[in-house]
Amino acid sequence: ARRMAVKIDEHLADNEYMAAGRFSIADITLYVTCGFCRVMKWAPHKELANLGRWHEAMTARGFAG
Repeated sequence: ARRMAVKIDEHLADNEYMAAGRFSIADITLYVTCGFCRVMKWAPHKELANLGRWHEAMTARGFAG
């Protein structure tokens, strides 16, 4: 899971969204996954800068949180 989180963080270094250059179900899925990580006592969006920036932007959208 950590390796995948790093890959996602690398992707988000150059991309605002997860897929297609726009907000999509991929962003919603990742946002929910970050929430599920709390069960594992892990917050990848707090460890990885780009994922953290993306998570803040998704939270600000108000679709979840």
